[in-house]
Amino acid sequence: MEVLEEEELAALKQHQQHFEAIRSAELVAAQRLEAAERRKMEEKERRLKQERERKERERVVRAKVAASAFARGYLNGIVKSVFQQLEDTGYFYDPIEREVEVEFLPWLTQQAVSHLEQGMLARTVVAQIVADAVALKQNREEEAIAMADAQAAAAEAYAAKEAEAAAIASAAELEEIRAKATFILQHLQPPVSICQHDIRQLGQVWCACLPVAV
Repeated sequence: MEVLEEEELAALKQHQQHFEAIRSAELVAAQRLEAAERRKMEEKERRLKQERERKERERVVRAKVAASAFARGYLNGIVKSVFQQLEDTGYFYDPIEREVEVEFLPWLTQQAVSHLEQGMLARTVVAQIVADAVALKQNREEEAIAMADAQAAAAEAYAAKEAEAAAIASAAELEEIRAKATFILQHLQPPVSICQHDIRQLGQVWCACLPVAV
């Protein structure tokens, strides 16, 4: 009995080992299958992802190409007009022409205006000087005429005064001569009578002998 039991235990143990070996082999096979399936799924997902990425890249490229073509088509029509507008508004300019317009012409205009203003000022000053000289000459002529008139009037007044004084002196002398002549003639022996007519003639002769006052 014991031998049978030992044989049965051995058989069971062997069967169990065989079963465990088969189970282990099946488990390994299942794991291999699962790993293979997982690799297949991963590969599938990877390829699907690559395909999606490729399609996305193609879509982006097509969008870029379409946008570039649209931009070229759109810009080809407006580039010339834009450049023309920029040129018309003065964005593009010749540096020399701009320098002439911005710096040289204003400077030249200012110099011309300054020269004209100086010329006008010089002409105004000359005209004022001429006017002042004419006025001064006229004033001096008027002063000379007034002075000559005053001198002439003074000379006339002096001459009249001298003539008046001379006339008074002559009259006094004549009266004195008349008195002396009358006195002498009256005291002559015999006395000589003299009329007024003779006295006047004697006075005229005396006046003719006097110097003429100038």
